[in-house]
Amino acid sequence: MRDADDVARRGIDRGVAVMTILRKMKDAAIGAGLEPWLRPVSDLLVGRKLDRDDLAAFKLIEGLAKDAICVDVGCHKGKFLDAMRRAAPGGRFFAFEPVPYLHNLLKSKYRADARVQVFNYALSSSDGEATFYVNERDMGLSGLSERRERLGEDPLTKVSAVLRPLDSVLGDQRVDFIKIDVEGAEFDVLQGARGILGRFRPRILFEFGLGGAEYFGVGADTMFQFFDCAGYDLFTMDNLIRDSALTVEGFRTCFERNTNYNFLAAPRR
Repeated sequence: MRDADDVARRGIDRGVAVMTILRKMKDAAIGAGLEPWLRPVSDLLVGRKLDRDDLAAFKLIEGLAKDAICVDVGCHKGKFLDAMRRAAPGGRFFAFEPVPYLHNLLKSKYRADARVQVFNYALSSSDGEATFYVNERDMGLSGLSERRERLGEDPLTKVSAVLRPLDSVLGDQRVDFIKIDVEGAEFDVLQGARGILGRFRPRILFEFGLGGAEYFGVGADTMFQFFDCAGYDLFTMDNLIRDSALTVEGFRTCFERNTNYNFLAAPRR
């Protein structure tokens, strides 16, 4: 039995080593600025398809004005930022990524694009510092909470993150579109952007759901009330197609049943 366990363990170790090599190769392509062109080829080879929400999000981004000013909070490796850059060739782009490895990757990827500024901040409701948990298995799951019940035994590395409100970083800079994916801390990001929301009324594409928000003490009613008071309507990607805003009951159902994670907040007409 022990021999069989050793063989299985060696097989797992080899699999992890191969995945690490593949990730480094992919990240080298990202850092060289090649990934936007290589991604479609890679997706075709491995049979990867975008899910319905991603397809709807890309469709939404395609409709941005050519000079749109965009903010990507939790930029990761720039998948959505690339779509924004294509849609708004005359625009400006502000990317926020607190994971040091990903921040450096983005700086390298966009080094030749003067339209893009990359910040190594975790956006929040106030200035400060906090422990940030980098998920070494999947850096896209990194965040300001360990979320052990959600992530199990995923290896986490603690780093110190600088916290900044979006209002203080961008000041009076016009903003037309914001995308937020911060693993549960979305409400704090929005609290720190009240000034921008009030002055410029940007559309906001954000992730929100169980498995993240409850670790920050935020539920569906709190999030809905924030947007309602700010004069925004909420949509799922399906509701957006039907031009039917969510009620608080509908938003709560999406949250409690985990039927939707991605939402659009649009200024109320």
